[in-house]
Amino acid sequence: MEVRFIGSGDAFGSGGRLQPCILLTDAEQKFTFDFGLTALIGLRQ
Repeated sequence: MEVRFIGSGDAFGSGGRLQPCILLTDAEQKFTFDFGLTALIGLRQ
């Protein structure tokens, strides 16, 4: 299992950080938690 922090900022994007998003990946599935508005930007990067 792999845990990747896509964003770790606050709800307002203070300091230029992306809003919170956590991606969990195993051999068969992917899950995201706390999917904020900027999560798609972070996943694309």
